[in-house]
Amino acid sequence: MFGWFRKSVSQVGALPFVVVEDGILIALITSRRRGRWILPKGWPIKDLSLPASAAQEALEEAGCLGQIAMAPCGSFKYQKATAKGYDVESKVEVYPLKVSYQCLDWRERRERDLEWVSLEQAASLVDEMELRRLLQYLIRNPERILNASYQSLR
Repeated sequence: MFGWFRKSVSQVGALPFVVVEDGILIALITSRRRGRWILPKGWPIKDLSLPASAAQEALEEAGCLGQIAMAPCGSFKYQKATAKGYDVESKVEVYPLKVSYQCLDWRERRERDLEWVSLEQAASLVDEMELRRLLQYLIRNPERILNASYQSLR
């Protein structure tokens, strides 16, 4: 009757992007612990909306500034390692960020690598299966990025 309780948590993520002649490029960063390619993501920030929290993560982790979508383009789940040595399931709501400026220096610049890649390249680089599925969905449905309602936060 008593079983293991599985804790789950919620995070926000940003999909920093620019539109170029050949399509959409997105910014991928590496995770700090394992060096895997990921999107900027983190915990919702007190007193900020979820989109504003996602935009703040993009600034801190990738140096990207721009307009954030008011609704997520999708979500993915992954197993987040905790400092206490166990994993929890995390659901990440992903908000597109139309990048208008990339800082030359930002908070986590020396802790992560950053690459601008196509959605197709990104889908082949990420390890997380559900993130890969989200990127593949966006390849087929770019309007989820391009036609979103955006707002400047600064």
